[in-house]
Amino acid sequence: MLWRQRIFCQLVPLIMEKFRVVDKENSGILNVYFSLICPLLDIARGVPAVLSSEFKMLLPMFTEALKAEFYPSDLQVFFAGVLSLLKLAPLEGVPHDQLKAVCYGLAKVIKEQNSVNICLIALECLDTLVKRGPKERLVPFYSRVITSLVAALASSKRVVRKAAAETRNKWELIITV
Repeated sequence: MLWRQRIFCQLVPLIMEKFRVVDKENSGILNVYFSLICPLLDIARGVPAVLSSEFKMLLPMFTEALKAEFYPSDLQVFFAGVLSLLKLAPLEGVPHDQLKAVCYGLAKVIKEQNSVNICLIALECLDTLVKRGPKERLVPFYSRVITSLVAALASSKRVVRKAAAETRNKWELIITV
């Protein structure tokens, strides 16, 4: 257990230091960094200690990745990483602009994605975000998220419509509370 924590705590600052100086126009190098996210989160999954500062360090990489272009397999792996991060990290101290980038990026993917698997995992990310995130800070993103969920509700796949309806119901609860 402790070796996982040690590796994670040593690698995250190193990777983020290199990521900050990378040219954001070079998609090949960015995709290499984005492919490191899931293995890193797999290492962290087995650690019982709270690693909130390390998780928050990874958020700029996630927000940059949501703006980038992916190959379909990379996108599925990436959203598995986003889902892991949302389940493991405390979201209370996340800056507003990063929270906005995550919400808007997920909404954009749901609206534009044709792949059922990617749409489902993006819906699960939004679902996890509304469950674990600070409700009062998610309210400004409500209209954009609900608009994107309308596209998922019109899907020809029943499983997507069902997941979108469940996610929409949870997002509507943040307005009523």
